[in-house]
Amino acid sequence: MKFINRVNIAMDMCIHTKFKTILYMIETAIFLALLTFVIYVTESDTAFSDRIEAGLKIPVEKLGYVSLETADTGEVNKQIEQIGGISAIGGIQCNVANSSASLAFLREIQGKHRINYNKEEYENSIETTVMSKELWNVMNIELKEGIEPSEYTIQNLDREILLYLSEQYIGYVNIGDVFTDTYKGKEIFRYTVAGFFDSDSTVIDPFVFSDENIGRYGCYSLDYGIIEITDTMNWSGNFIVFDKPYADVYDSINNIAAEADVHIDVYNISDVAGYIAMDSKSNTFYLKEMAAVMTVLVILSITAGRVYFIRTRASDYGVWASCGASIRDLCRVIILQNIITVLLPMIFSSVSAYNVLRIFYTDNSVSVSLLRKIYFSKCMPAQLITSAAIIVLSGIWPINIIKHTKLSMLVKGKVSND
Repeated sequence: MKFINRVNIAMDMCIHTKFKTILYMIETAIFLALLTFVIYVTESDTAFSDRIEAGLKIPVEKLGYVSLETADTGEVNKQIEQIGGISAIGGIQCNVANSSASLAFLREIQGKHRINYNKEEYENSIETTVMSKELWNVMNIELKEGIEPSEYTIQNLDREILLYLSEQYIGYVNIGDVFTDTYKGKEIFRYTVAGFFDSDSTVIDPFVFSDENIGRYGCYSLDYGIIEITDTMNWSGNFIVFDKPYADVYDSINNIAAEADVHIDVYNISDVAGYIAMDSKSNTFYLKEMAAVMTVLVILSITAGRVYFIRTRASDYGVWASCGASIRDLCRVIILQNIITVLLPMIFSSVSAYNVLRIFYTDNSVSVSLLRKIYFSKCMPAQLITSAAIIVLSGIWPINIIKHTKLSMLVKGKVSND
């Protein structure tokens, strides 16, 4: 029998039992959608390194963090900077509420496109990211227009600040614009617009190492971001970029702490990411167990339905057997029925699940990129493999029944009880 004829038989049988076929399709679509959701939640929770690296231009393995408990942070930071193998050291702070009157007009543009949506805190402020210029080439920031911070010499460290804005602000301000804040006629801050960066730029979460960081964002999008660049070393916490083994850097920093009689905490961001990923994995383990149970239930459900159909509607198979279909042809028809029952729901659930996740689980370029990576590398393969398993496994018992039934029995509308 030709393949197209087998397909027509399978379609005909599905149409004859359209109510049950539709139920199987709905069941399969719901299951695959839930499976996709489970995989995405578990993978996104454990993809902490990916989130961190999305905010960096360097591998996370080269990044560390030092926290100081001393009033003389500038001097200690300079000593750390001079350690051989450390190529950059600097601080960063996100969610800064800048209430500068001269920059107040940017609130209308920034609107609700902020990391922190606390209306009261930002009612009279814009949200900015304050960063050492040493970290500019460490963070995932792509300059579109203007000059690099390293090419600009800040004359007054206490008052002069370089402003870099997302390309979303082009047309509202221009490179070279200067905004000043005064108090009693005296200038206290001078903001100079030095450039515009790509709106897809990102920066690392400054508290990525903290156990209290329950959000575990890893990095922040700068879609409507504003960066204030400073040239000061007076940060109590700094990210460091090291080019030699972490153990050597750790020992060198501890030697400085001992000589200066200060307490310094040192973190390897790669180790932090691994620890948090393991913690997240343990917290979401039950979801994987639930997905396994659902898979078994769906396979059993479809298998039971096929067996029931064969035993109660054996005459349908008998009709086709009398028309020349062999036992082998009918076995293949069962597989084709399973393919029809599973393939269409898989296509529907793939498209709908992706769009649902896109709407409810993404709000910036970072989350969209992570969704695409997880969906096409984890969710889609899982859907394909699971669908293939359902098609094959749910056909084993029904095919076995047909194989053990003589063609003469099928023609009479009966099947074997073996």
